Amino acid sequence: LSQIRDDLKIALENRTDILDSQLNRWINEGYEFICQPEVRKHRELEANYDITLATDTNSYSISKSTVGYDILGIRDVTFYDATTITNTTTRHDVRPRSIQWFNKRTLYATSGGPRHFYVGGDEINFSPVTTSTDNGKKVRLSVWRSPTLLSADSDLTVLNTYFDTAVILAATWVGQFRLGYRELAIATRQELQTYMNQKTDTGQLGGEDTNFEAQIENELYLEISPS
Repeated sequence: LSQIRDDLKIALENRTDILDSQLNRWINEGYEFICQPEVRKHRELEANYDITLATDTNSYSISKSTVGYDILGIRDVTFYDATTITNTTTRHDVRPRSIQWFNKRTLYATSGGPRHFYVGGDEINFSPVTTSTDNGKKVRLSVWRSPTLLSADSDLTVLNTYFDTAVILAATWVGQFRLGYRELAIATRQELQTYMNQKTDTGQLGGEDTNFEAQIENELYLEISPS
């Protein structure tokens, strides 16, 4: 954090009227911004969160206090037909649906695990409702998670070191905007965009198959027409 803060001071022309605590806030705002999956899908922010199904329940908390971090985007949802996840566990895909789809259907309790989901606020909702047969079985969420914010001077980002410059640019953009230098902030924002676009997005690497990329598309556009 201290090195990024020193670089930010230089970018803001070494102004002496800005407290380190303020600089730290701008750095973390910039850090959070470039970690948004809509901006960049970072491999280091991929995570799994497992939900244990409960009888007659279809809504589960995915709040920060429950999960331990903010879920920024859902990559994939999979039901595992067992109480323990192993490589050989039978599984199936759980597909995204819109809130309109859920609101227009009566949710019945049916065995075989959930088939559809939607995220509303800090909760994920499944259909059908869990029966006693599936009590204790697992649903795994593959997600993009929020980073841990920087606080101690020795803290480093979790990202590839290439993105240290991106954090500085993003923090500079935030700082310039807060200080009222709007034209400078716009120019810095464009510079940040150019810098970020120079490195291949994790979601576009050759190892990703077309089905995975379809999942990402559904993640960003969850408003799916009812069928």
